[in-house]
Amino acid sequence: MPVRFATRIDLSNLDYLKPQLAESFLELLFTKSCFEFKISFDEIDIISISNDEQKRLGLLSNRLNFLNIENEDNYKVHGIKTFSFGFPLLVMPSKSDPKNIIKAPLFIWPLE
Repeated sequence: MPVRFATRIDLSNLDYLKPQLAESFLELLFTKSCFEFKISFDEIDIISISNDEQKRLGLLSNRLNFLNIENEDNYKVHGIKTFSFGFPLLVMPSKSDPKNIIKAPLFIWPLE
């Protein structure tokens, strides 16, 4: 779950940049075997948006930067690029301890 991890992002947060951007990503992911998907903050007039929107965009920018840094660090240390997309999430109680909730993606797509 992305809430507590700087190196995870909720796909719907991409809609802060442009409406339906997350949906466009999913459409490409599910219909193309190879694609390029660019994420840019260039078209946003940061001065004309509210403080709340600026904070959301700042958090999104930080998380994208953290994802990039972690991906590069893992590659340098382990030779593996870890940037990927997991969907859908399965949520279930642990068999050994029902108080613990397990959250894991059913499929993982590498996105290098």
